[in-house]
Amino acid sequence: MNFDLNFYWGLFVKRLPVMLALFLICAISATVSALKLPPTYSTSAQLLVEEAQIPDSMVQVSQLDASQQLQVIEQRLLTRVNLLDIARKFDVFEDMRSMTPDDIVEEMRSQTRIRRTGGQGQATLMSVSFEARFAQTAANVVNEYVTLIQQESTDFRMRRAETTLSFFEQEVARLGEDLDQQSNQIVVFKNENANALPGDLTYRQNRQTLLQEREA
Repeated sequence: MNFDLNFYWGLFVKRLPVMLALFLICAISATVSALKLPPTYSTSAQLLVEEAQIPDSMVQVSQLDASQQLQVIEQRLLTRVNLLDIARKFDVFEDMRSMTPDDIVEEMRSQTRIRRTGGQGQATLMSVSFEARFAQTAANVVNEYVTLIQQESTDFRMRRAETTLSFFEQEVARLGEDLDQQSNQIVVFKNENANALPGDLTYRQNRQTLLQEREA
């Protein structure tokens, strides 16, 4: 098969005006559509999550690492109740009165971006952003997200502290009972072997020396 370069070049030149016309039509349509679209604003916030200060070697209780903690917080943040309350509180959508609750929740989730980063030896971060038709609305929603995340994190730490405190209290009670049992066993053993224990050895040696001196 012979490759006729002149033929294909002539075909390309012949159809070039049509392709340029299509390109210009698409470019103009995209530009007009972009100009007609209402502007959108996005606000973001970044949060740092610290690991537990009590090491696992000191207390063997069920604990979530920072990444798992953020995952739980994200799930609770994006619940239906929270999203509906936030949307209605700040009037997020222009035609919200005509929207169903399911539509509001879906739109809130689609305009919310949550990203978690972290790794071995790295700080665990959560980035939260939201897009809205007004800059102030986006800022209000993100601030509300941050408030809910901080509240959830505080509650999470309080529950963990209560669990840890309960564990230590149980350990103190258990070790106290073991100590009492050991003390009682020591007392019983001393009473049963009073004459054989070396506890009074020095006193008995002194008495023996004194009696020997008196005898002499």
